[in-house]
Amino acid sequence: MATLRKMNNQPNGAHCTRAAVYVRLARLDEARAEIAELLKKALDYTLETDKLWPYKDAAQRGRYVNDLRKFGLPE
Repeated sequence: MATLRKMNNQPNGAHCTRAAVYVRLARLDEARAEIAELLKKALDYTLETDKLWPYKDAAQRGRYVNDLRKFGLPE
């Protein structure tokens, strides 16, 4: 997580990844903050945008998307 935070001009996916990790760690305020930070810099970012990234395990992908949805990433 620290490495992702150190990146200059962080990709949108880094925020989503951190948010999902925070959810799994039960650090829910931090998950919400990551989604809020993402939406400040990418106003039009949605779950549909994020679904463009490939994912091998459909069940894991489903959990990831549901976590992002719960914490504020719009459809």
